[in-house]
Amino acid sequence: MDGQTIVGIVVGALFLAGLIGALIPWIPGPLFILIGVLVWAVATQFAVIGVGRLVILVTLALTTLLVNFAAPSSARSPVSCSAPSASSLDP
Repeated sequence: MDGQTIVGIVVGALFLAGLIGALIPWIPGPLFILIGVLVWAVATQFAVIGVGRLVILVTLALTTLLVNFAAPSSARSPVSCSAPSASSLDP
């Protein structure tokens, strides 16, 4: 395997981890995607991803991380959908 293939596999794994992080709250998905973009940009010598796009992606990733950490933990937890107890149904 050549270097470009190895970089592609590493970037693909980072993107996959980022997508999983979008579904699982305690995995920092945007951070994995940002690292993948940075690895790809450096590997291609910024030919595919220019500095302007990289600045936009860094801004979006950092904003997402800040919002995730600033949100209260109760807003991120799933709502309990339990049925009412039998004692609360009695007249």
